[in-house]
Amino acid sequence: MAGVRRCVGGLVVVVVVVFLVGCGQDTPAVTLPATQPPPTVTLTPEVGVAFVTIAPPTVAVIQTTPTPLPTPTETPTPTPIAYQVVEGDTIWVIAAKSYRTVDEILALNPGVRPNLLQIGQTLLLPPPATPVFQNTGSTPVPIRVTVVSVTPYQTPLGGLWLLGEVVNEAEMPAQNLQLTLDLLDSAGQIIHTTTVWVAASLLMPQQRAPFGVLLPQRPADFASTRVSVTGGDTVIDRGTRYLDLTVTVNAADLDETQANLEGQIENAGEAAAAQILLVASLYDAQGRVTGYYQAVYDQVLPAGSRLPFAFSAAPPGGRAVTYQLFAQGLQVNP
Repeated sequence: MAGVRRCVGGLVVVVVVVFLVGCGQDTPAVTLPATQPPPTVTLTPEVGVAFVTIAPPTVAVIQTTPTPLPTPTETPTPTPIAYQVVEGDTIWVIAAKSYRTVDEILALNPGVRPNLLQIGQTLLLPPPATPVFQNTGSTPVPIRVTVVSVTPYQTPLGGLWLLGEVVNEAEMPAQNLQLTLDLLDSAGQIIHTTTVWVAASLLMPQQRAPFGVLLPQRPADFASTRVSVTGGDTVIDRGTRYLDLTVTVNAADLDETQANLEGQIENAGEAAAAQILLVASLYDAQGRVTGYYQAVYDQVLPAGSRLPFAFSAAPPGGRAVTYQLFAQGLQVNP
């Protein structure tokens, strides 16, 4: 799909779709989750290609509360920044990707006609704010994010997928959530540690989002998994984050090996949106995360307009019988 940045293995990469667990975090307050519950099916995979669930009852979940950074105060520098217009730029796109407003840019560039920008044209952008952290006078707000589940799946080539989901149980949004996963042997000793980011950059209250990481080789003595929330902070001001996006699934085909979904993202708000992140969680018959899909769309989505999407994912945890999708982005000021 044109204008889509996609990410693989949990990292957003331009023009690559992320099937973290799909080609490879919830019921968000701003999404229209869709579910497709087909009847329970007993799978009989072929020898040599089956996905094996490894001891999910032995998973230990540890809830920790990372300490957020102190609240910064902003001290702007006096010198504006020179920016050269590139192909595809509009005044709204420049504002969105530079985290400025259109009014701020036009105030520094009198005489500029927003609809007649030229490639190579130089614009002045407001200087960035320099955060100055104060060690006193701030009150950190702890996050309350809980790990709902984590399940290991062995791949046919001997690798190991660790897939799961978190929920924000606080009354305020959380962002930049990071997890630490410890792999333990039968004696409870750590034999491997890895970190993973939750798929959504912003997690609203009571919203869920998936996570996943692939280990190239399953440790020989692996017996159980321990996971804890070790990074993230509470969002006091959402800034330019845009959540008035609803997701509708028009067609879904969930077979033994693939999850194929088509639908549209609608801008139900009053402002334009850009850098739209779509996250789809795929679940098995027991409600465990069996895979997920993640993509970022670069184009601007005006208020009231719709953006079609379509993707095909192969869940590492086996067949998906239901799903949930949500979208979030950045506001583009008119």
